[in-house]
Amino acid sequence: LSNDIFELFTNFPSAGDLVKISADLTNDGDVIEFAWAPDSSLIAYAADQDTDGKFELYTSPPDSATGNRKVSGTPVAGSGVADFSWAPDSSRTTSRVW
Repeated sequence: LSNDIFELFTNFPSAGDLVKISADLTNDGDVIEFAWAPDSSLIAYAADQDTDGKFELYTSPPDSATGNRKVSGTPVAGSGVADFSWAPDSSRTTSRVW
């Protein structure tokens, strides 16, 4: 039995190549949710990218050229990002922790 790992990719119709949005994940790490910014400038995603089981919020441009950025801060022990949404003007995300 092997663990499935869920990562985040996008592609551009003109190029046809897949672009990895999520950074390298920790062992058994997964992307659990994602959302495009209303203006399509960024993709936000929740993942246990750095520490298995600790879900944090990251943003990345769709071409991943400048990499991703953690925007949720460091959660306290036993907590993580439960859900998130974009501001209507795409200026920021808001998240709820558990």
